[in-house]
Parts: sequence; structure tokens; C-alpha cells
Amino acid sequence: MLGVIHEVGLVNQCMPTQYSFNSYHDSERKREAFEAMLARRPAGIFCSLLDMDRSDIEYAYKKGVDRILVLDVEPHDDLVTLYLPAEQVGYLAASHLVSLGHRHLSVIKPADPIQARGFALRLEGMKRAVSGVSNCQITVIPWPADNLRPTYPAACGVVRDFFLSKENRPSALYAYSDDYAFTLLAASFDAGIVVPKDLSILGTDDHEYSALCRPALTTIRFDTQSQGLLAVAMINALLLGEAHDPVKKKQQNPELVARDTTCALAHRS
Repeated sequence: MLGVIHEVGLVNQCMPTQYSFNSYHDSERKREAFEAMLARRPAGIFCSLLDMDRSDIEYAYKKGVDRILVLDVEPHDDLVTLYLPAEQVGYLAASHLVSLGHRHLSVIKPADPIQARGFALRLEGMKRAVSGVSNCQITVIPWPADNLRPTYPAACGVVRDFFLSKENRPSALYAYSDDYAFTLLAASFDAGIVVPKDLSILGTDDHEYSALCRPALTTIRFDTQSQGLLAVAMINALLLGEAHDPVKKKQQNPELVARDTTCALAHRS
């Protein structure tokens, strides 16, 4: 998406400049960097509410930056929002697994607090997908709290605790994202679990390696080209002072990409 914004360009000869704040662990240092950006008096800001919060938005308004587009996992009535429908992603994931005959689903809950709202919405979508399906359950699998990012050792612990010795273990796993899915695929293979024969695994993002890993990863894709073009249109509308409502409610519809890590439950031997 960011690549499209840089390539297509903005009106009034505005030059997009990228700042990253989500790698800061020290809140004071993060605020210093934010202050330095605002000191350059940007014409507008395109920011993610997963990395920033409303207090940052309000502070930018006070500093005179009133053209702000936010990227988030849900729409907001008081903010111009380009949103990725996280609830719909969860619905699509669970619907696919249920259509294959799975009735005991599981989902990874990331330890990173940044992912909390996205996870909650995806879980809502999964519950909506199975609401009319009899004898269907969803097991929430918390990622180890000391691993904010997907790591192989953490994945080994998850596989050991939830898919090896446990009775009535899930037959399918929505791994939240492709990054988690990659580590879980490796951990499952090393534990002797055959994917998808023993466990179907599904990710999100359609990472460039998703089609290259073996078995190839079933995932959920967003059209990043369309996202980028929509972001440019929304930013330019802000910069030109145009009405926001016509583009504010648009969303990107996710698409399921079925590959080799999911299969019908009836196909298992």
C-alpha cells in the first residue's frame, strides 16, 4: 500500500514522507519523534490506529494538522478512516474451515497488545460464521506472553500444548497471520503432525512466501494495489478540502486463497 502511495503521488506537489513509530519501546522517545514530525508542519498525516492512539490524533489537531486519514480495523464516525474489515476476515476464515467439515476450530490470540482489537474483531467474525452450525466450537489459543512476535520456540510450545497430547484437540487452526502460520507449520512438521492431514492451518496477508512454503499456505488476501489507490484518493480529497463521506465508508473486501494447508475433514485417513 505504501509503495502505491509513493508511486502514484499526491496533489499540490505534496511529497509523501514515511515515519515509523511502532518500533519505539520508550514512550518518551516515541513522543519526541512524533513532535519532530509535527514540527515539520506536514500538510496531512496518514497513520494507523494500531500504532498510535486518539490522544496522538488530538495532539496533531492541536498542532494545526487537521487533514488526517487513519488506517484501522474498524470504521469511525468521527475520523476519516480507511479500514481493513477484521471482523469479515474472521468470518471468512471460519466459513472456509466449516465448509470443509471442521467442527472444532482454533485461533491464535497474539500476545502483542497492538493486535488486541484486531483479534477481538476476527473472533467476532468467526463466532458469526459458526453461529448456525451445530456442534461447532472455537478454542482460543493464547500466544506465549513473553513472545510478542511469532517465534519457532513459542510455536513449538503451542503445538505441544494444544495439538499433541490434548484430547478433543482442534482439527483446524486459524493462525491469525501468515507470520504465525509459518512458525506453526515448522513446529507441526517437527512434532510429526502432518498438515493438512492431521491439522488444517490458515493464515492472513498472503505473504509472498505463502505460495512458496510446502505445503503452500491457505491464506486471506487484501488487494494492496486497490488499498493504495483508495488511500491516495482519500488523502488527496483531504488535501483538496473535498467532502469526506463519499470515500469514508469504503472498505477492502478480503479474498480467501485456498492452497494446500487446508483440506476437507472427510479426506483424512
